[in-house]
Amino acid sequence: MDQLTGKFILYRIEGKKKQLPVLFQEETVWLTQLQIAHLFDTTKQNVSLHILSIFRGWESQANSLVRVFMTTAANGHQHAMRYYNLDVIEAIGERIRSRPGRHFLMWASRRLRKPEKRK
Repeated sequence: MDQLTGKFILYRIEGKKKQLPVLFQEETVWLTQLQIAHLFDTTKQNVSLHILSIFRGWESQANSLVRVFMTTAANGHQHAMRYYNLDVIEAIGERIRSRPGRHFLMWASRRLRKPEKRK
């Protein structure tokens, strides 16, 4: 299991009052299946099916695309949670086309882009 050492930023999903805690770590964005489902306005089961389909072609990269982090629930118990990086989220976004999802992907890309040095 990996250490949860990144920083969380609250992202407001377009057209909804919900906010999504987005993990930034290792120069990418990480979301759980449930967060991805909320983002693309679909079910967790649908996201899971898309992930299985995506990973059929990406088996060799799976270790860099998924991280298991320990998280603490409101009741104080710790749980292992699977988080998926921006590459997986983008691949899901290609299959589940939603306006809030597209906005998130643009937002995340802007946040990750390193500012260019001015000459």
